[in-house]
Amino acid sequence: MCGILAIIDDRPAPAHKRAGLVSEMLRHQMRRGPDEAGVKVSGSVALGHNLLRIFPDAMSRQPMASDDGRLSICFNGEIYNYLEIREQLGTAGIRFRTDTDTEVILRAYEHFGTDFVAKLNGMFALVIHDAATGRVIVARDRFGQKPLYCFMSSRLKIFSSSISSILAHPDVAVDVDEQSLREYLHLLDTFDNRTLFKGVRHFPAATLSVFSDAAVELHAEQFVETTFQADPGKGAVTDKAVDLCYDLFAKSAKRQSRVGGPLAAHLSGGLDSSAIVATLRGEAPQDLRTYCCTYGSDTSGLYPGEEEFEEAHYAAEVAASVGVSHGTVSVSPSDYYDIFPALVEALEEPKGNSCVPHFLLAREISGSARVFFSGEGGDEFFGGYWWKYALSQNPVRDERASAYFSALCAGDESWLSSLGRIDPSVRSNVRNRFQADFDRSPSADALDEIMSYESRHFMQYLLVQADKLAGYFSLEGRYPFLDNDLFEFVRTSPVGWRHDPTQPSKHLLRRAMRGRLPAHILDRKKMGFVAPEGGWYRSVLSPLVRAVLLRQGGLVSGLIGINALEDVLSRHERSEKNYRKLIWGLMSLELWHAHFIQGSDVTEVLCASPHNVFTLSEGKKLAGASR
Repeated sequence: MCGILAIIDDRPAPAHKRAGLVSEMLRHQMRRGPDEAGVKVSGSVALGHNLLRIFPDAMSRQPMASDDGRLSICFNGEIYNYLEIREQLGTAGIRFRTDTDTEVILRAYEHFGTDFVAKLNGMFALVIHDAATGRVIVARDRFGQKPLYCFMSSRLKIFSSSISSILAHPDVAVDVDEQSLREYLHLLDTFDNRTLFKGVRHFPAATLSVFSDAAVELHAEQFVETTFQADPGKGAVTDKAVDLCYDLFAKSAKRQSRVGGPLAAHLSGGLDSSAIVATLRGEAPQDLRTYCCTYGSDTSGLYPGEEEFEEAHYAAEVAASVGVSHGTVSVSPSDYYDIFPALVEALEEPKGNSCVPHFLLAREISGSARVFFSGEGGDEFFGGYWWKYALSQNPVRDERASAYFSALCAGDESWLSSLGRIDPSVRSNVRNRFQADFDRSPSADALDEIMSYESRHFMQYLLVQADKLAGYFSLEGRYPFLDNDLFEFVRTSPVGWRHDPTQPSKHLLRRAMRGRLPAHILDRKKMGFVAPEGGWYRSVLSPLVRAVLLRQGGLVSGLIGINALEDVLSRHERSEKNYRKLIWGLMSLELWHAHFIQGSDVTEVLCASPHNVFTLSEGKKLAGASR
């Protein structure tokens, strides 16, 4: 978990001024790399790096230069097969002066050219400056595990691990991207790699771009396939396929456990996290400690089914069965007052996925480890979202796409109709942009279409969120399901391996873990990793929700209108409709706007209730009580 920064600016400026600007911008991402910072300026190109040291190698500092000084690299991530690449390069006579994966990347570029990137099995965002050719190579891993943002104008290009460091550049205005805002209100997501900051985008996953040091883009290419396209020749699931699936997963876990210190893992007691912990226990030599969340025993006021979100007993059982030490992290309504200011700062963007449990887990883990494991990718690759995949059974493509779009929308028809207050054409525009992206799938199979869309959108959405929460506490997350070899095996598997209406979801993975986990853990139904917020929002957290969403001068109330928001909140409080996801997404948007655009104190926004339910001092007192 490091922070990188690269600036290409063809306007004349002294080297010391460029270096000073990079150093100032790096200060906004120091949590990602608290151990050491480095800056290098070469003509119009300036590189910066904040280091989080995972291995005790004094030579790991960056930017790193080649022996002749021609190449310089700043890199964030981990290359899990770097030892194999190093061995391959060694047979070609290449010698190394460090034991780092960073140097392996640099040497691989020297030897293979831009083809090097397709050989990397891992997570990465990287920038290489080739001073001899005047080229700047920028690349990001196939799933978008490592965040990389960019700002591009005709004479200025900025690439950074964080948005805040880009906003610190004097030529970048802090403003809202209106198109992205409209898309977010519909889907709690955006298209075209946009962020809600005008001019700031995600650098595309699975992409390598080449720029000149005069800030001119020479070319960009997707270096690896990320869509699902079933190979029907593989037939039904066989014992051989199940064994191969587990072997690939175990190899991934073993590669990713190369860490110079103790390991930690999220453990919910569900299939994905339990599979990781059980496999790591057999493959990793280090001590492993697991962590889960608990939401308390009081189930009064919860929405139906939310009592099942309490999984601590399952997690403890799995930990005991595989023989690892285990801890729990309590999540309570008071935490929302406590951590929201830090959460807004950490995420930098509004998110439609509640992540308070993830934030608290990261905070707890950071006290004893620098690397933790988590199950992102298990649902997306093995077919966990059965309620979405059920739509693939509709043989009429247009109807199927419309139903899938509706399933993705943040609210119901009542909510979507209220967005007409903004612009009646907005919904059709968002729908058309969704359709254009949905149509990118190369497969004619309905399930492949849906899973390909999920892999392009939801994967990056989840992974960037996870990386930022970890980075806020100087942690690095690792995800054994996100392995090149495992993904190539799964993405070409027949659709029946990933979703069969007659079988439990993820039945290939369940079979692979049979005998390695308790049977009733394997047979549990899927449960989302979320706190019982639906019930909290209509009871103990109702004052917080109303303070944020109905505040005077607020973005959301100004766009949507108080009456429409009151209707949503009242229906939620009367149990007519669980708007948990929408409420979180709107609060996240409002507090993001207050902090980054308006420059307001988030704590005051949280506590300044328009209904005078509580005072600022009471809110701060409550926040302090949960620390």
